[in-house]
This record gives sequence, structure tokens and C-alpha cells, in this order.
Amino acid sequence: MKRMLAWLFALSLLPTLAAADAPLHLLGVEESATPRGDDPSIRYEQVDFDVWGDPMVWITEKSADVVYLNGRGVDLQEILAQPELLLDLSSSDIIRDHLSRMMPWAQELVTAPDGSIRALPVSGSVRCFSVRRDGWTAAGFTEADIPQSYEELLNFLESWCDRLEQDPEQPARVCDLAYWNTGTASCNHGYWLMELLLTSHALQYHYAGIPLQFDTPEFIEAARRTREVAQRLYRLEPRGSQAEKLPVLFHNALNMGRPGNDDLDYELSYAVPMRLTCDQPPLMLVQTHVLVIPADAAQPEAALRFLENRVQSIPWFSAAELYADFAPGQYQYEGGWPVYIGAGWLAEYHGWDGVYQCATNVFGTNRRGVTGKEKYTLQFLKEEINAEKFARRLDGLVE
Repeated sequence: MKRMLAWLFALSLLPTLAAADAPLHLLGVEESATPRGDDPSIRYEQVDFDVWGDPMVWITEKSADVVYLNGRGVDLQEILAQPELLLDLSSSDIIRDHLSRMMPWAQELVTAPDGSIRALPVSGSVRCFSVRRDGWTAAGFTEADIPQSYEELLNFLESWCDRLEQDPEQPARVCDLAYWNTGTASCNHGYWLMELLLTSHALQYHYAGIPLQFDTPEFIEAARRTREVAQRLYRLEPRGSQAEKLPVLFHNALNMGRPGNDDLDYELSYAVPMRLTCDQPPLMLVQTHVLVIPADAAQPEAALRFLENRVQSIPWFSAAELYADFAPGQYQYEGGWPVYIGAGWLAEYHGWDGVYQCATNVFGTNRRGVTGKEKYTLQFLKEEINAEKFARRLDGLVE
């Protein structure tokens, strides 16, 4: 009888021993971001998935223990609003402590009204449309001249075109458009501006919590003016090797730039708030990446330890925008150059008088959205479709 009981007891331990020896199943987490902490015996196994697939499927049907969600292409708010899908992380003192030190936008994103923590932010990036101070100063402008809405930006660019018509020899040019090589030079200015218009319009709807719609009088008029201003810029802006030596007025992408020196050319005080008109709230887009543990994870305790190790090894270049208590000083890229994170840059980032709004790229969640937006934008800029049809086709991509 004793031998039989011992045999039955050993059998009962087999699932536990097997689980302890099983690898942790990771979905979307790069090998370089898999810290083992103090336990080098931890083994990982990557779960195959379609990067353009449904994130709900990644969480509920892939048998993953940890899932990485990229906020640029995944609507994090939609997923985090479904607590039944995810393990609550608030039992971890380490995670609670780190989250309490992060920027308010990160805390608000992952913390539910009941205090549960549904995800762990591991990076964040502010995407803004910024003035370049060298070109701005060279052209005789001051901080007071910085447009405070998309409408004011178009007004400024129209005045700049008037200035070019009066005197083509200017000490600066609007933008380095190499980033926006659409294949049709006459469309590059328009595509550059349209990125800000589309982002600002979508972000305001996201902030207001209402379904996104492009077929509105406000968007249609802004799109029409964008094309007109872009066409004038293409006709009047200098081109060629001499023009390329001129400083530029605006940065060429939605990017706050590398966190660093106090003399950085694109800081938040030199950014255009993401709103169409000044009667809307000043917003700034934040895109972040998070780790989650599915509610049905086979190894929830090991997955939680994994997240604890991960949050304690976030690299400085991600922590600089993620943590509210990040300290100024000199930091080093691995195998690269030293970078000084200035107190002025941090103070400006932490004290910006507006709303940091976490949101995804509404056209980046599937292949159809990416290719469709590019196709319809170029059709509009080439005057193959009017502003009304452009707006309706954009609506078709986000339905």
C-alpha cells in the first residue's frame, strides 16, 4: 500500500515537473530582449505568428506565456480594455514600483480603474512635428512665431511662399524631403504635410473617444488647402545642390528626436501641437510597446518573473522617455558614442503643457491600410481625385 501511495504521489508531480522544465513561450519578443535575471537555466521558445494578424488571436489562441504588443500597429487601448484576456500584474512589487516611476501617460495606459495592471510598458516614443531651431533662427523667426495648430502651420507656409515670391534668395528652406521620396517630386511636400494632418485629425478623435471619420467639412477643407500649399512650395522652394546646404525650418518626420542634448534642434517647445485648430486640445502622439501575459498562460509565475527581469533591464534610450525620474547625465550606446541627456530636455518633456495621447497608427494595423493610405494620398496630391473622394476612401480603410 505504501509503495502504491508513493507511486501515485510521484505521478501527481509529473505535470509540475514538466511545467518547470518547459520553455517559456514568447510571442514577438526579440532574443536580445529576453533577460534571464539570476536564473541562466530559463529557456525560451518563440511562437510563430503573423505580424499582420489579429492581436486577439496572438493572446487567446497561440499558447504564449508572454506577448509583445507594438503600439504603432496595435490598438493597445482596445486590448487592455478587456481584462478577461490578461493576467493582472499588480501582485508584483517590482512591477508596481517601476510603473509608479513612469510617465503619467504610461501609468494611465496600463492601469485599470480597479487598480489592476494589465500590461508592462517597455518603451515609449513621442512623435511630434518640430521646428528646426537653426533654420528657424536663420530665417529671422522666434519661438513666438511657431504655429500652434495645423491651420496656423498652413497660414505660416502661405506667408513663406509669399516671401519666396518677393525674394527667392532666402537663408533657409522649408524641409529636407529626402525622407519623403514618393517617386513624384511634385508630391513630396504634400505627403510630408499630409502625415501631420492625418495624424492630428485621427488623434483628436481618439482623444475624444469617438469613431474616426475623415469625411467631414473640417478635414476636407484642410486637405484641400494642404494640396494648394504643397503645390506652391514645390514651385517656389529652391532645389539643387546649393539649396541642400541651406538649413531647414521644419524637421522632416514626426519624431521628437534622440533624447539628448539641451541644444537639440527639435524640442517640445519648438513643436506644433497635433490639432487642426487652436480651439482643440493640444495633443502629442505617444507610441509605446508593452508586454502582456495572457490569462490562460501555461506558466504565469515564470512569465511574471520574466517581466520583472525585463523591467529592470530597460535600456537608457528607452527609459529616458518612459520614466519620469530619469536622471540627466552622460549615457553610452553599446559599442557606440556617448550621449548627454540634458536636464533642460527632460524638464521640457516632463513639463509640456499639453496632453500626451497614446494611440496607434490607424493605417498601420494591416497591409490594406498601409498601402491604401499611400495610394489614395498620392492620387489626391496628383489631383486624380478630389478632397471629398479622398476623405471617403480614407474612411473605407479605417472602418
